[in-house]
Amino acid sequence: MKLITKSSLTFISASVIFFLIGSIVMYFSVRNIVSTNLNSILIEKKEDIILQSKSYDLKNYKSKNIYINFCKNVSKENFSDTVLIENGKYVLYRKLDFVLSQENKNFKISILEPQKRTDLLITKLVIMILGLAFLFFLILFFVNRHSIKSTLKVFYKTIQKLEKFDINNNKDFKLDTASTFEIKKMNTVIQKMADSLKKDFESQREYVENVSHELQ
Repeated sequence: MKLITKSSLTFISASVIFFLIGSIVMYFSVRNIVSTNLNSILIEKKEDIILQSKSYDLKNYKSKNIYINFCKNVSKENFSDTVLIENGKYVLYRKLDFVLSQENKNFKISILEPQKRTDLLITKLVIMILGLAFLFFLILFFVNRHSIKSTLKVFYKTIQKLEKFDINNNKDFKLDTASTFEIKKMNTVIQKMADSLKKDFESQREYVENVSHELQ
């Protein structure tokens, strides 16, 4: 496997893992923000009901998505998610339950706020962010690949010259200079080895020629 292929696969694997984890964290973060916003809306409606209860009988109070029932015990206010069936479809709501006393009677009040619009908003937001993130990783991948390819260009040239290296060739063996420290260091070492081999070979050939001449 080539270094650039291995590097690309490693980058893709790390990006996918980061992408998935980031997507999950982002989804729940956005969901938490939206839930907090819905809670604020429910609290505002609760305060309106408390104000109206001072001049209006809760037994006759009617409003959409607000349910009032008698209760015996006083409980703390509670936020929760609930599902109602509307026109044969399941609709998700954010609900606030609290108890309000009027004329020595306790009334359990449930206020519901639909999450359909917020869920649609979350979906669109997540898709948009994931699309931008995917585009970012795609651009980063090609930039990274091009950068590695450009960096290894001198390395591949060095390999090609080593494959064609012939000690009997009188031409000078010269390697290209590189901007990357590691490749530059490698070329320097190889250049020294090649020059040393050339020098030793020339000395050995000269010695053999001298011995051959003496023997003749």
